[in-house]
Amino acid sequence: MVSRKTHCKHGHVLVGTNIYIRPDGYRECKTCRRNTQKCWADTNRKQVREIDRQHYLNNIDNRRKASSQWQKENLDKARAREQKRRALKLNQMGIVSLDIEEILFNKQKGKCFYCDCSLEQVGFHQEHKIPISRGGLHDDSNICLACPPCNMRKHTKTASEFKKLVGGYNGREERRN
Repeated sequence: MVSRKTHCKHGHVLVGTNIYIRPDGYRECKTCRRNTQKCWADTNRKQVREIDRQHYLNNIDNRRKASSQWQKENLDKARAREQKRRALKLNQMGIVSLDIEEILFNKQKGKCFYCDCSLEQVGFHQEHKIPISRGGLHDDSNICLACPPCNMRKHTKTASEFKKLVGGYNGREERRN
């Protein structure tokens, strides 16, 4: 009868899911295994970096596909992430509520901030009243909902500049040259 060890060299119990069996048959607890791996990684940083780099390069297409799929399935989160990224890049980050669209939709009574058309009919974009590129913050107080035609036409103008420019512009009308 072959007797098996019941404890690792550090005294940890070797039972159930706490056992790691190496390819050479040596048995050790998972805690000791993690500590061994961490010790090896700390002393072989260049090799770990190269392994990680190779894994990154070998799986770049899979990561791109997964990222693209996530963006398609989570349009609102992807849009919020991109706006946050731009704001952080320009050091203009504020606090934006997760339910900001619902709050603004109710506050604006379902109407475009600029032309008062119904957002239920034409859809809407989250819009910065003062564009981030012009020093506006990415926070609740600087965001409104606009119909797509108004948002696309506004570009980098502030809300007051755009309202002066278009006067009684109705987002549903065709753009005039």
